[in-house]
Amino acid sequence: MPRAISLDLRQRILNDVLAGMTYAEAGRKYSVSAEFVRRFHRRYEATQEVAPRPPIPRVTPFYKKHEEQIRAAVENEPGLTLEQLRTKLGLKVSIGTLWQALQKLEITFKKNTPSR
Repeated sequence: MPRAISLDLRQRILNDVLAGMTYAEAGRKYSVSAEFVRRFHRRYEATQEVAPRPPIPRVTPFYKKHEEQIRAAVENEPGLTLEQLRTKLGLKVSIGTLWQALQKLEITFKKNTPSR
């Protein structure tokens, strides 16, 4: 993940751009991309903000939120179908989402083959 550019550097970039320096020139001078300078300048024009935006919180994946419940249910009743597992857990997710969660958690279902 790219690191936020310091407030001091942002202010110097902004001062140079406002003084007439092109985005490419400012990018080369401060070792940032011209695209960053362009977006930063446009954002400044629209909002008058110089500080970096706060990071966007990441959503915890479904399988991590419900890992303990899923593992416990499969351990107690390993013969459940996906539909039965979903009903037992009381989850409102698709069968595909539940299947992907089982794959991510490396929970496998192996059918017993009839012996001769």
